[in-house]
Amino acid sequence: MLEENNGCDECSYSITEEELPGEVDGYNCKRPEWKETEYCIWHADVSDKPLDELKDARAETGERLDGAIINGVNFENEISFSDCSFINAQAVGATFSESVHQRVDFRNANLKESDFSSANLLQADFRDSNLSRSQLSDSTLNDTDFRGGNLEYADISNSNLRRSNLSSLNLSNTDLSGARLEKANLSNSSLTHRNLSKNNMAEVDLSGAKLRYTNLTDTNLTGANLSHSNLEDANLHNADVTQASFSEATLSKANCVDTNFEDADLSNVSFTDGDATRSNLKDVNANDSSFKRTIFDACCFERAKLQRVDFEEAVLKNANLQSAELEEAEFPFANLTKCNARNATFKNANLENANLGQADLRGSNLRFSLLYQVILDNSRINNETNFGLKCKYEIDPNTKIHFEEDVNRLQAAAWTYRQLESLYSANSLADQAHQYHIRKEESKRSYYREADNHLKFIISTINRWLTRHGEGLSNILIASAIVILGWAIIYPFAGGIEGEDGDIYKLQFCTCFDPETLEIFLHSIYFSISNFTTLGSNTYTAIGLYPKYLASLQALLGTLLVALFIFTLGRNVDR
Repeated sequence: MLEENNGCDECSYSITEEELPGEVDGYNCKRPEWKETEYCIWHADVSDKPLDELKDARAETGERLDGAIINGVNFENEISFSDCSFINAQAVGATFSESVHQRVDFRNANLKESDFSSANLLQADFRDSNLSRSQLSDSTLNDTDFRGGNLEYADISNSNLRRSNLSSLNLSNTDLSGARLEKANLSNSSLTHRNLSKNNMAEVDLSGAKLRYTNLTDTNLTGANLSHSNLEDANLHNADVTQASFSEATLSKANCVDTNFEDADLSNVSFTDGDATRSNLKDVNANDSSFKRTIFDACCFERAKLQRVDFEEAVLKNANLQSAELEEAEFPFANLTKCNARNATFKNANLENANLGQADLRGSNLRFSLLYQVILDNSRINNETNFGLKCKYEIDPNTKIHFEEDVNRLQAAAWTYRQLESLYSANSLADQAHQYHIRKEESKRSYYREADNHLKFIISTINRWLTRHGEGLSNILIASAIVILGWAIIYPFAGGIEGEDGDIYKLQFCTCFDPETLEIFLHSIYFSISNFTTLGSNTYTAIGLYPKYLASLQALLGTLLVALFIFTLGRNVDR
């Protein structure tokens, strides 16, 4: 508020303590009146004030210039307002510096509620100054230093703040909407709840900044440094953060839908319960980060480094993981349905209870990954897909099953091999399906031995050696040949056999080998074959009690071996 006095030689400007913000004493200007305006040159509301007269009316040290009116004034040379009080001053459109060689000094000045809108303050020094509730909109503030200052409730909207230093400031109530902040230093500053949508913040330094609930939609943050920053609940919808650094930042519950993270550093980031639907994470480095329960629907992770990332309960439906590095990543209960993981590396990853239904795993490397209870329905694989010959559950006795501690690791191995057998069969890859069937049965056999289930272990062991767990015909044929020939040798020495014409074919242990002996053996072989195949023949019969028991035993073994042969042959033909 301006008040006039009766003097004609002094400025009539005065302001009471009640009218001043904060604990500031009232002020009566004692400068000489200028050109019969009743006010000094600093307080006169006129345009085109002579620069030399403005300087002549200044004191040499910090002074009170509250309420000064310098709208449109061009300060051609470097000027200092350090330690001055500039409360309620008006400097709309004023030019304080026109080149990099000229700068204005406002250090430690009180500029509360002043109006610098549309002013040129290039390289101004506002260190430790009070700019609370001041108006700086549409101003030129390139390379300005605000360190230690107070910008609470200040309006800096649409201003040019390129390369300015606003580090460690509380900007939670500062209006920065539309401001250009390329390469500005906002490290350790507080910007919670601020609206920075559509701002140009390329290469800005926001390391350690507080950005909770900040609106960064459509903002350009390419090359920005956001390491150690807090972006909880922030909105980065459609923002461009290409090549930005988020190392060790917190992005929990952030909205990153349609955000471009290409080639960004997301290492050691906490991005839990967020939404990154349709975002571009191509070539990012997100090693050792936590993405628990975050939605990555239709995201692109091509060639991304995702080693040791925690994707527990995350949603990656239709995501593109082509050529991504996912070694030791955690995917328990994650949804990866219809994702493209061609040539991706999941080595040593935890995929327990994950859903990979209809995923494209062609050329991917899943060696030693944990796959217990994983869903692989209708997944696509090829000869280059590598699950390893043995899974980690089988080869590492220290492997534990997450979330189901009562499940033995060998049971988990057998379950995993059964899934892989079905998967390879569904993709018409018979040889690999054959291998995983054998590994499944071997895991079960090992489990029977470990659980002291001796009967099942013996049966499984016999099945292993006889049929290679239903996959090999050669051992059955060899066993059949041994039984036929062995019994054929035993029959003549154990009592002999009798032909239908009453001839006896019998040998003694000391018999020499001659044509007659050979004929006896040929008759014995014929009887042995007939008896083994259970075809039955009245041409020959065993003589004596023991040979008859031997014949019955041979018929039983023959029945079993023929049944095994037919079963194994059917499995191989079907596959």
